[in-house]
Amino acid sequence: MLNNTFNIKKNIQFFLQNYKTRQSSLNTDEGFTLLELLVATAIMSGVLTIAGIGIVAMLQQNRKALSESDRRANLSRALDYISNEVRMAKSVTAPTVTLPSGAVGVLQLTIPLYSCGALSSDKTYTVVYYTFNSSGLWQLPKSIKRYANITTPVPTPTPCPSPTNTTALSPSPDPVATFADDSKYFIADAVRTPSPTPNPTATATATPNPNPNPLCPSPNTFSGSEGFYACIYTGGKKVDLYLYGKLTETDTTTLEVKSTAVTRAK
Repeated sequence: MLNNTFNIKKNIQFFLQNYKTRQSSLNTDEGFTLLELLVATAIMSGVLTIAGIGIVAMLQQNRKALSESDRRANLSRALDYISNEVRMAKSVTAPTVTLPSGAVGVLQLTIPLYSCGALSSDKTYTVVYYTFNSSGLWQLPKSIKRYANITTPVPTPTPCPSPTNTTALSPSPDPVATFADDSKYFIADAVRTPSPTPNPTATATATPNPNPNPLCPSPNTFSGSEGFYACIYTGGKKVDLYLYGKLTETDTTTLEVKSTAVTRAK
C-alpha cells in the first residue's frame, strides 16, 4: 500500500515538472512583434520593387534591340533591291520623268531590255525610284516606291522576237497612267528626313562635321530628299545610296543604311 502511494506521488511530481518545463519553453518563443513584421514587409517590398523595375527595363531594352534589328534588316533589304537593279542598268541619272504630285524623284535607271535569252542592243526601259506620302497600312511619314515603264519581270512574247525587234515590249513613257496598284510599286515605309538635315556639299573637315551623311562633293549630282538620297557620280556609272527610317511608330530613333552600287550593263 505504501509503495503504491509513493509511486502515485512520484508520477504527480514528474507531470508537474514536465508541465513547468513546457510552459517555460513556450514563454521564451513568443514570435515577432508587429513592428518587426512591418519592417520586414517594407524591406521585402523594396527589394521586389527594385527587382521588378530592373526586369522591366531589361525587357524594354531587349524589345527595342529586336525592333532595331528587324527595322535595319528591312531597310537593308530595300537598299539591296535598289542596288541590284542599279547593277543591271547602263546608266544612272536624276529623274527627268513626270511623277505624281507630291512625289520626289531620287533615281532614274536606264536598263537594257533582256528577253527570250537575249539582250537587246537598242531597247531599254526606265526605272524610277521616288519618295511619296505614306498612306493606308504603310507607316508614316514617307514611303519609297518604284516605277518601271514596262512590266517587271519582263514578259516573254510569243513568238520570241529577235534582239533588235522587240516592238511587242515597247515601254510606256508615262508613269502616272499606271499608279492605281499601290502595292506593286512599294519598296519601304517609315522613311523620314534625318536630323540634322544632310548637307551633301560639306567636306569631311567641315565644322561642325556633317552629320548624318551623305557627302556628295561637286561635280557629282545630289538627288533626293525626305529620307532617301543618292549621290550620282559624274558619268552615271556609280551611285552612293543613303536611306533613313524611324524605328517604330512610338520610337522615332532614326536608323541609317547606306550602299554603293556600280552599273554593269553596256
